[in-house]
Amino acid sequence: MSNMLDEWFASWVLGTANDGQKQSLVEISRSKGLWGQLGVEVPPLADLLQLSQRLLPLQSLGQVVAAGIVVRLRPLRAAELWLTLVPLCWTLLRLLQESRPAGRRLLVGVSGAPGAGKSVFSASLAVAVNCAFGASSGAASDGGRRCIVLGMDAYHRPNDWLETHFTECTAADGSPAQVAMKAFKGAPDTFDLAAFIADLGRLQSQPDTTITLPVYDRTLHDPVQNALSVEPNHQIVIVEGMFLLHDAGGFETIKNYLDYNMFIETSEEDCHKHLVERKLRTGRSLAEAEAHYLRVDKPNLLRLAAGKQRAHVTLANMFG
Repeated sequence: MSNMLDEWFASWVLGTANDGQKQSLVEISRSKGLWGQLGVEVPPLADLLQLSQRLLPLQSLGQVVAAGIVVRLRPLRAAELWLTLVPLCWTLLRLLQESRPAGRRLLVGVSGAPGAGKSVFSASLAVAVNCAFGASSGAASDGGRRCIVLGMDAYHRPNDWLETHFTECTAADGSPAQVAMKAFKGAPDTFDLAAFIADLGRLQSQPDTTITLPVYDRTLHDPVQNALSVEPNHQIVIVEGMFLLHDAGGFETIKNYLDYNMFIETSEEDCHKHLVERKLRTGRSLAEAEAHYLRVDKPNLLRLAAGKQRAHVTLANMFG
């Protein structure tokens, strides 16, 4: 089905599809695409054609900068554009026009388990939205960008803080022990939640102001302050992070600042594999990577499982 859809989509964009192929594309979109899940009617073919043509650069982009980091994108198939990114872009553009107070930025949450592919998905979606707005490529250097990504990882407590603050644990012999919080980096209480919520409030209430925000440097493994500029022309901010839909410890207030929420769903097996591989690439031993997974990542998976019930739409990890 995907190969046939790729061929039909390509011929349609090139203007060589017949009426039967065009109608089949619409019917496949209704039955297999995201339109039904998004609760949005499939728009007229002319509008779909214009949007689809604008998204074609995504089939050849190799990497983009999102949330201040370089994200490598694999080539996207026509079927993925047609069934996923076209309906998502159309929905966000409609929300921007219809479902928010006039003049305010649209804040879109992308959440999910650690290792679910949130960063790659968010980068892909941001490029797609910028292309939909008419930017020539959606790339970071393109002055036509209207959409930008903010990563919640930027609100990790700095390593200096994590190394000098402690939490109580139980030692192997059953006795109480004080352990530096760096050992639990990635758990909810290792984030600066107050700063994150304050910045979401600024993004929401100051649409005509340039706002500087932190990014998480994956080389330093630390946040870098004032490394991301959200300009007044950035009308859509994609906010990606694990705990956007978490319902405890004060995190439940985050959803009050987000206009629309997506949840990236993936299996525990895939998350485990991805997270251990990520730690190995940073020089950790296999034993260290596995220990961190059991200590931090697996508990996060359990905490976040219920979050998808609070999302507007749940998506499979297509872009990781």
